[in-house]
Amino acid sequence: MNPLFIYVLAGVCARILNLIKVQNANEPISLKGWMYSDLLLPWASPYNASLLFALHLGILFWLIGLWLYRRKIYLKI
Repeated sequence: MNPLFIYVLAGVCARILNLIKVQNANEPISLKGWMYSDLLLPWASPYNASLLFALHLGILFWLIGLWLYRRKIYLKI
């Protein structure tokens, strides 16, 4: 299921989420920080919001791997 490709993709996405800046209350914040503070913290405690963030990303990468597997697309790195 392309595990090495998914691992590399997760690392690249993590860096991209930290590099992209969005405006939040007159100060720039990373997209990762914005997703955590503005999307997840209003719904859950900080501990559970962190867990939800990790689960969302894990499910996203699992779905990408499943999509590649079902179409028999195998990427070699």
